[in-house]
Amino acid sequence: MNTATAESWVDEWWQPRRPLATDHPASGCYRMSREDALLRRYLQHSPPPLVSMLVVDVDHRDTLLRAISRPLAHPEPSWVAESPSGR
Repeated sequence: MNTATAESWVDEWWQPRRPLATDHPASGCYRMSREDALLRRYLQHSPPPLVSMLVVDVDHRDTLLRAISRPLAHPEPSWVAESPSGR
């Protein structure tokens, strides 16, 4: 598995030129330049033509086991990441 840094992810995968972003969702989400959007708290992670992922943050010590031993009716995860603490 390749290890990606935030910089390589932005350069190689995240390509929207004017993504939706905001600091306060209740105030609305607006299109802005990539440079400005990267400074916001909430950021569009995939442009509409490439929406193919669901990002789920699970904070349990057995997250990997939970992802692998999912119910058969659920799709397999395409990617699971663990922090150094194992979460």
